[in-house]
Amino acid sequence: MIEDVARAHDCEVVRTPVGEVNVVECMLDTRAVIGGEGNGGVIDPRVHMGRDALTGMALILQLMLETGRTITQLAAEIPRYAMVKQKVECSKRMLGSVLRKTYR
Repeated sequence: MIEDVARAHDCEVVRTPVGEVNVVECMLDTRAVIGGEGNGGVIDPRVHMGRDALTGMALILQLMLETGRTITQLAAEIPRYAMVKQKVECSKRMLGSVLRKTYR
């Protein structure tokens, strides 16, 4: 979803290895205006360079105030995705071929 939101605001998404320190280092290097992790942790450099749930909540509340929309209305504007996890039995001999077909 983050790519859709960023694209709507003409912003670039930069991916880093997992971990707050990696995100913060990239944010400093790129002078990012906001950062975070997949677990929902938000990093706003205007507040401090660490994940902060209260900052994330404040940003959402501010958006609700500015738009007059409820959290449900705001969430409805973001496309929904499903993560499908599926196991596939595969011999080691066929693994390369299966992965190439799966992830092209």
